[in-house]
Amino acid sequence: MSRTSLLAKITVRGDASIMCRAAVANVSVLLLCMSCGAPAIDPSTSLVGAKTLPSEAALSSEIIYIRLGGGPDGGHSLTYELRPDDSLSITHKFSDYRSAANTVKGQETFRMSRDSAMSVRRLFWRVRPEKLDFPDGEHRPMGCTPIGSHDFGEVSIMFHAKGRTSSIEDNPMGQFRLPYADGCKTPAAAEAREVVWRAIHLLPASKTAAAYERDRARELRG
Repeated sequence: MSRTSLLAKITVRGDASIMCRAAVANVSVLLLCMSCGAPAIDPSTSLVGAKTLPSEAALSSEIIYIRLGGGPDGGHSLTYELRPDDSLSITHKFSDYRSAANTVKGQETFRMSRDSAMSVRRLFWRVRPEKLDFPDGEHRPMGCTPIGSHDFGEVSIMFHAKGRTSSIEDNPMGQFRLPYADGCKTPAAAEAREVVWRAIHLLPASKTAAAYERDRARELRG
């Protein structure tokens, strides 16, 4: 074989190798882009009737607030704040709306692993409203409606898409309220109750949460 023919074959093989690598890279990029644009959850698993949701990457950048307790006259409440960096703040407060007193009883901050935080987020996304329309809108499991103006539900969850500015338009929020078991008995409500409490139980154990539970139990007993 002549030197010229050998060089031609090497050139063809080299070009083919480069083309193959480029094709694989293009396919990888395409698959990555497709996954980036895919909804965070299958709409059929939404318990609030959301038809479309943003991508997992977009929803992971939201802050999720979970609030237990409290009521029209205040009382003991517990708030979890799960941030995009997987930090979790837990705050126990006692509020008296008549005197406007608001006392922090305890507070802790944890750093969750990425996998644990994502497991919690994926459960809460099943009750995330399609549209972040707070304070005008309030969302409950499909088939549920508030019982009176003071029906705040058992758990309140707020989804906050934090923007670059402090304007309301750049910081949309959406609220979900989980009814008490006797307040709504639809299949979606029963499943939402199981999903929400499973997510809460995946959060780190906390002295602050334990103190809230003791105080809240005494409060409910009167």
